[in-house]
Amino acid sequence: MRKILTQILCVCATAGLFTFVTGCQTNNPGSAQSAPAAVQTATPPAMAVQTPAAPAVTAVDGVIRIKAGSSEPFKDSSGNVWQAEQGFEGGDVAAHDSSLAIANTKDPGLFQSEHYSMDSFSCAAPNGKYMARLYFAETYDGITGPGQRVFSFNVQGHEFKDFDVLVKAGGPKRAYVETVPVEVTDGKFKITFTSNVENPQINAIELIPAALAAAVQAPAAAAAATPGVIRIKAGSSEPFKDSSGNVWLAEQGFDGGDVIERDASLEIANTKDAGLYRSEHYGMNSFSYSVPNGKYTAKLHFAETFEGITGPGQRVFSFNVQGHDFKDFDVYVKAGGSNKAYIETVPVEVTNGKFTITFTSNIENPEINAIELVPQS
Repeated sequence: MRKILTQILCVCATAGLFTFVTGCQTNNPGSAQSAPAAVQTATPPAMAVQTPAAPAVTAVDGVIRIKAGSSEPFKDSSGNVWQAEQGFEGGDVAAHDSSLAIANTKDPGLFQSEHYSMDSFSCAAPNGKYMARLYFAETYDGITGPGQRVFSFNVQGHEFKDFDVLVKAGGPKRAYVETVPVEVTDGKFKITFTSNVENPQINAIELIPAALAAAVQAPAAAAAATPGVIRIKAGSSEPFKDSSGNVWLAEQGFDGGDVIERDASLEIANTKDAGLYRSEHYGMNSFSYSVPNGKYTAKLHFAETFEGITGPGQRVFSFNVQGHDFKDFDVYVKAGGSNKAYIETVPVEVTNGKFTITFTSNIENPEINAIELVPQS
């Protein structure tokens, strides 16, 4: 990969400084990509160029939003305005056609431009506690499988090692948001990036004061019919409303694996909500979601809908739900056959602000259709 000669130095004039610095999983082995991916290389100019300083970042109610790679501001589906590209040092930008479809988001336009191979980003931010949200989607055609773009980054001291956008999002052209609680103590919000394989990339950045984070974070609380309840429909690119009026969020929170959606005519026994079981995430390593500390009842929804599974023992996996082990789990056996719903209920306690499930394959891939987390009264 050629070294990047372009440097973009942007300084913001708001109350403090906001800074970034750089330095799919294929579940069936037979289908793994063996050819190396094409390299996404920033095009160097004939001579090093330093761009003029960027205009000040506009903070709305203290929230800073920047759309990487964009020459124009962007208004999202909630009416929030994202500032045009600014604050990056080094690297290059890429913009994709507005027709490019991005799953797992109501705002595909936010992911249709990017900054890649950057050295740093900086912008002023007043001292205080924030929720940082980093927006990613693998939209480069040269990346066709896991391990072809891997990088590391540090967000205000929080390390993210061997980050693979395609794996995190569950495939190409799928939105993924990494949320990190941070504290700014020197007027600068900082992220450092290091390339491992291919170039680092990012689509958008959001910095939300902690006091406002609950109102502008992922719409779990607003979407749920019951306050505090988290409902996620695995494998789905759209929210789902069940027969009781509860809204299940689209696919999110999975690490690794892939997704599939079945035909809307597929019948599922033992449930009033067959649609909840017509999509799934499979081959994943883990699922995690940020929630307040406390006691919950976790409900894991399963149905064996893969035509290749025709009897017991053909899909067996293990999983751990907040320290509760489930060994040699067979969805077909638990549900009493194929295309039948089964719910595993687990009382759990969250003590570190994150609900986590880890999965281990024994025979075939782990799979799950939906996850529900209900606070205990």
